[in-house]
Amino acid sequence: MKYILLLFTLIPALTFGQKISKEGLWKAHSYIKKDGTEQKATSEDFLKVKNNTLLLFQFQQKMSRETGEMFVVTVVDTFNIGKLKSDGSYNLSLKERTFSFSEVDKKLHLIFPNYTLVFERIEKLGKPTISLEQCSQFLIGSTVVEIDPERNKIEGNLSYTYQPNGQAKYKQLDARRSWESEYKIIDFEGYTFLKGITSAPVLLTSNNNKSIAGTEFDFRYEPKPITLMKVEFIDDSFKPEQLINQPFELEIENVSTEECIEKLPKDVLDLELNITKGLLDKEVTTVQVQHSYGCSWNLIRDGDIQGFSKATFKELIDVDPSLCYIATIPCGYYADRDSKKDPWKIYLHEERMETDSSFITKKAFKHDNTYRVINELKEKELTHFKYYYLDSRKLRKTFSFLKGKEVGITRFYDEDGVLEKEVDNDE
Repeated sequence: MKYILLLFTLIPALTFGQKISKEGLWKAHSYIKKDGTEQKATSEDFLKVKNNTLLLFQFQQKMSRETGEMFVVTVVDTFNIGKLKSDGSYNLSLKERTFSFSEVDKKLHLIFPNYTLVFERIEKLGKPTISLEQCSQFLIGSTVVEIDPERNKIEGNLSYTYQPNGQAKYKQLDARRSWESEYKIIDFEGYTFLKGITSAPVLLTSNNNKSIAGTEFDFRYEPKPITLMKVEFIDDSFKPEQLINQPFELEIENVSTEECIEKLPKDVLDLELNITKGLLDKEVTTVQVQHSYGCSWNLIRDGDIQGFSKATFKELIDVDPSLCYIATIPCGYYADRDSKKDPWKIYLHEERMETDSSFITKKAFKHDNTYRVINELKEKELTHFKYYYLDSRKLRKTFSFLKGKEVGITRFYDEDGVLEKEVDNDE
């Protein structure tokens, strides 16, 4: 009788071991509603079976209510696996709540009260082959681009520079735009993931001295193999990082039209610009150059504006060679001066980026010496503002608007960035 009881005790464990392998990793594929309809999963969730537990690993994004900044968050729920039930599923328990899961057509079904999450095994993925330490040593401090390893060509138009403080510098290759965003290198049961705010998680699997390979899991598309390669970008003509810390003044010397034409690439010289009428007259001065977020150009004259016309950089340089110095300012910046004798001053005018949850706009306003970061949430009528002193980039004011009304805590700072006062708008 004792042997019979022992046999019944072992059956669930033996069956579990046979039906569901503890090797490898599973990825959320779809979810099934109560009415039986199945839809594609809209999140990046992973599953690992370990001993008598089932680990559900999820990527989430957390937003600071005060600043509107986004952060990468990971959550691991540990389900205890219970007995095998008569229908072939298993009991699961998590914090005194009971669930179940089963294998159906080589897919794992994690059954919640109102829906079922369906997971597929990540094919050709056995034991982990690259550690978090290896990934960190490769990525941190490096600039990388995504490449097609077969053609050795760059995929996409971004480079990423991973810094030790958990911030990555994103640089748009074709427009010179750049911004920073949080990233994390994360270990889950020996599997190493790379995740940024605006990018899908990448499961990293192998590396050498120059490149690192993995699979990108974006719920909107099929899993995509990627290769990140270390690169060095050298641009002697213009360094956008100069503009990140504070506006700067271009030191100019007398330059001839011939010298300028020799210096600038032909595609820049032939570029057609929007200009205010009269700028081809040597007696008229260009006092502002706008290189918009959309990369269009506007050149503004002093005095009365009589409408707009078109001209190339080469035509304008024939009239005013000092324009040579602003021909390479990046999209989203503007240059201005008071007269032809004065140096150009370069300012960030507007930069806009989109995340999953918000639109973030950066603008500079010379008239009141402010540099503004505006975080507009997509699904709420809530917008967070950060104002900095334009000349020093020290914090000036932080506040939030909801439905046209200032809400939460408004903070004011002096010119040294020291908090002066707080106002609670909800009192």
